[in-house]
Amino acid sequence: MRLAVVAPLVTPLRPAQAGGAQAFVADLSLELTRRGHDLTLYCAQGSEVPGVRLDEVPVEAEISAALVRPGGTTAE
Repeated sequence: MRLAVVAPLVTPLRPAQAGGAQAFVADLSLELTRRGHDLTLYCAQGSEVPGVRLDEVPVEAEISAALVRPGGTTAE
C-alpha cells in the first residue's frame, strides 16, 4: 500500500530529540515501512529517520518563533 505521513513541520525529526508527536510519527512511519508499505514521510528539512524514505520540506527560520518551550518561553 502507498502511504504518505506528514509530520509537524515546526522542527526536524531527530532521534536524540524524539518525544511526543515526533516520536509517534517517526515510530509509526518506521513500523509501517518495516511491514512492507511504500511510505513517504514528509517532514522538516534536517530530519533523520533511519529506514524511512523522507521528503524534506524547507522551513523558514521564523517558524521557530511559534514554538513554546518548557516554562512558557518562546524561541528567540
